[in-house]
Amino acid sequence: MLSLCPFFIIARYRRKLHKAYFKYITRVTRNRGKESYCFVWKKDSTMKYKLATGTVLMLLLASTSTTTLNITPFKTTLTQLVPENEGIMVSSNINGPVFQKGMSYVSWPPNFDSANSNESLRLLSLTNTECVALCIFWYQENITSAEIYPSYNTPSNSSVIQAINRSRELGMKVMLKPMVDPLDGNWRGLIPPSTEWFASYTNFMNFWAEFSQEHEVDMLCVGCEFNSNDRQTASWENVTAAVRQRYSGPITYAANWDDYQNVHWWDSLDYVGIDAYFSLTNKNNPTVEELKAGWRPWVEEMASWQATLNKPIIFTEIGYRSADGTNEAPWNYSTPASLDLQEQVDCYNATFQTFYNKNWFYGFYWWNWETSPYAGGNSDTGYTPQNKPVQSLITSWYSRPAIPWMWITIAAVVIAIAIVATYMLTRKKR
Repeated sequence: MLSLCPFFIIARYRRKLHKAYFKYITRVTRNRGKESYCFVWKKDSTMKYKLATGTVLMLLLASTSTTTLNITPFKTTLTQLVPENEGIMVSSNINGPVFQKGMSYVSWPPNFDSANSNESLRLLSLTNTECVALCIFWYQENITSAEIYPSYNTPSNSSVIQAINRSRELGMKVMLKPMVDPLDGNWRGLIPPSTEWFASYTNFMNFWAEFSQEHEVDMLCVGCEFNSNDRQTASWENVTAAVRQRYSGPITYAANWDDYQNVHWWDSLDYVGIDAYFSLTNKNNPTVEELKAGWRPWVEEMASWQATLNKPIIFTEIGYRSADGTNEAPWNYSTPASLDLQEQVDCYNATFQTFYNKNWFYGFYWWNWETSPYAGGNSDTGYTPQNKPVQSLITSWYSRPAIPWMWITIAAVVIAIAIVATYMLTRKKR
């Protein structure tokens, strides 16, 4: 239960607002069939004022109402029932972005259903991680093939269900992230567009959309790093439309760091997803301040672009190896490098400091946490933060609340409306 009694200014005039001004309610449907309401303030037969959305009215009427507030990392829903004796019953849903404290979870070899995986997820939850991206790999023979299929390296559907259920038991939400890799060793970003490939990919995503709906997955990622074909706007809009028909939750796409501005179908998604392997400096062992300075031009470019789109941004992947020079080419997973645990810590720290409270930024999915609870360690040069100094840094940052920009905005709107309502009521009294 959420008490909103501090709205004293208008609480006194609550019944007048009900009976004198809110003469009727117009019901509208939007957001892919989800019901919402807008309330019309009718002063007389010739003047109408649209006062606010259902949420604002419900906040104004909250002094004697029953309010239920449910928040997940992917959507916020506020439902309020106005007392029956007022003759109005209202339900309103707001779907808005909420900060996601995430981690990418991978299974090599596929063992989401193992005791080790259950323990690894438990240890992940102790880092204050709230959202898990379950990464599921399917394959195609080479970059020009059209057939997409699971292989021996693909986790079974039943094991994915177990990982979903285990994550929920531990209080974590789940983003499902199906991914496609060519078996010839080429990067998926080189897969060219073709009618046949998009038909196969649509079937692939339709399966996972139905799976996600059936198992109440919190968010679905519809693709990852398809640099060579994600400019095919019409084809991708067909993919997302088919997904929307099967899955009712929020969706995103994981664009590569050098490609996100070339994607022109963000309007069909709920989040802009970026796999944020941006180069930060051209030196080994930079300081945290130098790393933050390295982020600055990327942040300015991202913020400027985001303002034209007005979509929340999440990093669907971001990560650094515990290796010397990892900040120079964070995407480089294969080049041998000497151990450097501190550079990994510094890169994470600079990134947290840079993005944590940006009002257009809504979370990280660090690459990557593994199904073995013994992964990583102080001699490992890979990406995982497990059993390394950076794990405690994640725990510390994820214990901090992110600024709830959406609710600050709503509060500001409510205050403004309360002032206007009080002024108009006072003027009428005179």
